[in-house]
Amino acid sequence: MRNLFLIIFLCGLFSLPAVARADGGDDAYLYQNGAEITVSLFDNDGQPSFSVTRSDGLMLREPFAGEQFFIDHSGGALTIAYTITAQTGGVDIQYDISNPSGAEQPLPDFLVDGLHYAAQNESDSLFILNTSTHPYLHQRFLNEDAFLDGGVFQGGGYFDINGVSTPYPRIYAPVIAAHDDDFAAGSALLFNYTVDALRPLMRVQLADGRWSHAYILDENSKRLGPGESQQVTLALRFAAPHAWLFTLHPYKTYFDAQFGAERDITPRDTRPISGLNLSYGSAARENYQNCLDEGGCADPIDEATVIQHNLRGYNYYIRLDRDGLDGIEPGDPQFVTTYVQRLLDGGYQRTMLWAMGGQFWDCPPDQVSGSECYTNIPHQFMSDLPTNVENTLDALDKFEQNGIDLGFWWGRAGQVPVPWQWNPDHMIPLDVNDPNHVDPTDHELDLAVARGAKAVGLDAYANIPVGSQLPWLAHLKARAPGVDFWTEGSTMDYLHIKASIFLQPENQWAAGDLSDDEIAQPDLLAQYLNPGAEVIAYIGSSNTRDYIQNLVKWGYTPLIVAQPDIYNIPLLDVNHLDFDLVACFDGVDNDGDGLTDFPYDPGCTSAAGETEVGPQVTATAQGGNVRLSWTHSAIYARYDIWRSESPYFTRMGTPRATVDAAPWQYDDVGALGDPGHNYFYVVQGVAADGRAYANRVGEFDFALTPGGP
Repeated sequence: MRNLFLIIFLCGLFSLPAVARADGGDDAYLYQNGAEITVSLFDNDGQPSFSVTRSDGLMLREPFAGEQFFIDHSGGALTIAYTITAQTGGVDIQYDISNPSGAEQPLPDFLVDGLHYAAQNESDSLFILNTSTHPYLHQRFLNEDAFLDGGVFQGGGYFDINGVSTPYPRIYAPVIAAHDDDFAAGSALLFNYTVDALRPLMRVQLADGRWSHAYILDENSKRLGPGESQQVTLALRFAAPHAWLFTLHPYKTYFDAQFGAERDITPRDTRPISGLNLSYGSAARENYQNCLDEGGCADPIDEATVIQHNLRGYNYYIRLDRDGLDGIEPGDPQFVTTYVQRLLDGGYQRTMLWAMGGQFWDCPPDQVSGSECYTNIPHQFMSDLPTNVENTLDALDKFEQNGIDLGFWWGRAGQVPVPWQWNPDHMIPLDVNDPNHVDPTDHELDLAVARGAKAVGLDAYANIPVGSQLPWLAHLKARAPGVDFWTEGSTMDYLHIKASIFLQPENQWAAGDLSDDEIAQPDLLAQYLNPGAEVIAYIGSSNTRDYIQNLVKWGYTPLIVAQPDIYNIPLLDVNHLDFDLVACFDGVDNDGDGLTDFPYDPGCTSAAGETEVGPQVTATAQGGNVRLSWTHSAIYARYDIWRSESPYFTRMGTPRATVDAAPWQYDDVGALGDPGHNYFYVVQGVAADGRAYANRVGEFDFALTPGGP
């Protein structure tokens, strides 16, 4: 009886060499000019334009009459020119802007229109990258409010890519990535991020049947002064849907050139953190209002009155102003002792404490409901403490004594009070060049280190001018070596090179409609730009242990906010979690095929994949026939079957058969009827755009006996 040998090539989306995280070669995963797409440059009514056509005839970008690549808001006062150059997988649009007028002028919006996403109706959708609180692709339907008027679809509208109008640099990166079932298009706005205070809002827009990527500068963006000039590049790339991440390769290259030399990441540490709010701004405001109403807060207000009315807004269950950190008198509540035991019982080795000194309260009576009194976390997070807290600071040593890393949240770290007191008149941005700001701020950090800080959360960090943010972060790290810093309200990629970023997926202000949704995928963009850097997800105590486990396996550090009553309510148990990352996000070639993780390994259909192994193929004898069967993956539209009498053969000509519908199998009739021949098979998965991956990922050699299994 002859042997039948099966060599099965499970094929994904790319006809390319094997690459395992080859940072310099990611442009090879884009559609290739000349072979897979044709990029044509020409004039359209005297202005530069371009088209992109895929080899199967699909138009990816089509020019049209009256097209615009920018929207001028200066009334013609600015001189705006642009050039278009072909690049691998797409084009670069370079804008040269100058201001010959005698007044400041707003910069234009930047966009590329004429994209041929298929979605046109209310029931259609696109997959769009969120670059904020839920950082992965989301399916977005054209029934969102911006497409409707009175509930009726208008045939056009736009997606804010994050669901809320938050500009860069208060989100991770100035990029757009979106795909439908046919192709992916990604773009990025390239400029000097730490010098030019451009603040683009990213939108994917539909008008007159055409889609665009738009970068809308918000009202706080830089204005161009008289005689000044500005250069900006919009990079646009195309790829197969599975390869959407690589459409951002130009941005990664540009980002590395700007920031790679000073990258000093805080390494990923997925051990969960317990967070505890020791005081609340809303409570401080409410208590002060009540005190005013009762006539008990006439100036001057002494400390006894502050404690009596809880004017610092302390947690009702944890009155540090009254009881100190671990009790003042016998029988007093012992916060630190109790909390440390809760941490140990719950399996925590890290904690972050918010507002240990309370929150400021002495606003003028007519401003109690104003914004400064509502968002009133003090910059002085380590000084101006209540007497009972100051006198019990030694209790903080118990955290380190029990192997727990202690963190303090630095309220308003990017702002300083005016005047410099607990209850100031107002706050202003921290000036890193003003000794009157720097010296007392350094003192706050020194106190935190002396009190055992292993981590410091930098609240409102984006209030520091963009040109000072990285130098100041470097200053803090140099002053407090061994302390990890987190940035909040400023989760941009260039801060992630030196600090952990702090996501708030349950915060409606930050997440919009997604605030009710759990995180469901790893942060692939952060991993792409800052590999291995820590991403912290701030979530509530009502979440389940299963969700915490998923976050850990997807590479997030869960920060779980404890219930206020730590004396009676235990922490969410995180003992015995599995800290191994999922196979498609762990940086390991788990299946030995020379390819690592999504989207490099076609066995991974997403970054959350538990295995790198692609669809499995089996062969059985059915009488005199060979039956090939396999598991179907949604990334493939059809499967081509090839046969040869030589192993590791080169596929040529027409495939022996094609299967494009269930059942996912093929019967090679009579293949077992001739003992003089051995057959080798390839099953090749092909995507809707015709791309296929041709590297061998599995080899199976075994004998088949007619009628046997």
